[in-house]
Amino acid sequence: MDWPPYSPDLNPCDFFFWGYLKDRIYRNEPATIDELKNKIIEECNGIDSNTFSKVTGGFRRRLAAVIDQEGLHVEKFHL
Repeated sequence: MDWPPYSPDLNPCDFFFWGYLKDRIYRNEPATIDELKNKIIEECNGIDSNTFSKVTGGFRRRLAAVIDQEGLHVEKFHL
């Protein structure tokens, strides 16, 4: 099966990680570039393995939904 050309729902970083990271980083808005860089590093280092397990489980469900739909668009409510 060909991979859909633009599929953010199938990309764990687009589907979850960037939004999660942004929310965590900007809870207390960094005032400088150095603060921002340090906060990004801190938050990335603080993500636990359980979170990544949930992300990969969601990824597998989304892949299965695309296969079930024979590669057609998959609405979020089908997941």
